[in-house]
Amino acid sequence: MNLFPDLTVELRDFCKSRLAISPWLIETGDRFDPAIFEILDLEAREYAASNIFEKDRIKIFGTLPIPERLFRTALYEIMSSTAVLLAHEQTGQLEVNEEHAKTAIQMVNNFIQKYDFATLLQIYGLVTSYENQNALAYYGLMPEREFLLGSWHRPWIDYNLSDELLLGVLMGNYQIVIKEGRRYVKLTGQGQENLKNTKKY
Repeated sequence: MNLFPDLTVELRDFCKSRLAISPWLIETGDRFDPAIFEILDLEAREYAASNIFEKDRIKIFGTLPIPERLFRTALYEIMSSTAVLLAHEQTGQLEVNEEHAKTAIQMVNNFIQKYDFATLLQIYGLVTSYENQNALAYYGLMPEREFLLGSWHRPWIDYNLSDELLLGVLMGNYQIVIKEGRRYVKLTGQGQENLKNTKKY
């Protein structure tokens, strides 16, 4: 199963809109003071809480269980990454001010208005699943604990990847194998095919 339809047009427009999904930019150094973090975090939480319509859930997940964290995390990482990109373009620095934060929020809202919330989440999911699948293809076997912590492939995250692992297994992209008394995550044949298709973008 693949959650992602052909997103070629939408992904190109996402990039042309100067939106970014680069959470490693926001987890390194002091990009935001507490007030700026509060603006971005509150916007992501409120939007995710009030705009998750049933049609968006069905469009992305169908009958699969939904990891609720995904909605807030996706919005926060896109808004924050975009704010850092704006700060760098405008000042040559990576420190975000209130104007950058509010502009990034508006840019994300503009994209959602043009497409829909589900499309934004599908693009986020495409990027993050690529990071997971590419790492699994590289390592062959990854200890389950390291996958969950992201320590080998997404060290900038401050959350557990259990939702992404469970969803990947349910979709048939990953499997858990036991070797020498330890649990490992492995990319399935379907996961390898999905990775190959994602690389075409």
